[in-house]
Amino acid sequence: MTSTPERVRYVIVGMARSGTTATHLVVYGHPAASAMHDEVTVDPLFTEGISTFTVGGKNHQHTRAKCEALFDVLTLHEGGAKAPPEEVTAHGMKVVTQRPDEAAALVDCLAENVPDARIVHVRRADRLAQFAS
Repeated sequence: MTSTPERVRYVIVGMARSGTTATHLVVYGHPAASAMHDEVTVDPLFTEGISTFTVGGKNHQHTRAKCEALFDVLTLHEGGAKAPPEEVTAHGMKVVTQRPDEAAALVDCLAENVPDARIVHVRRADRLAQFAS
């Protein structure tokens, strides 16, 4: 399934305690949005991708298609949306990183490998509040 104007993939990326949960809840609160309930860690989903679960598929185009299919399975599952699957207009996930450079690298990787996904990079400049909260 390819993301279309009718159905958009999204990924919310940021460090822990940066506002990713609040952002995720706002998007997920929309009746036509579907999302994973859990946070996703960078490793192995984004470091190894579909190769974590499969063998073969060394062709970049084939690997990208399999990654998109895995993304869709993870984010369009029953129970992840308030609307029936045919009425879902956006589906995605929240990814929390441990370091700002890891979040930036993931944003770059997603932009290259899932080019049709909307990436929301949540950053919190107030480091003291971030680590103290």
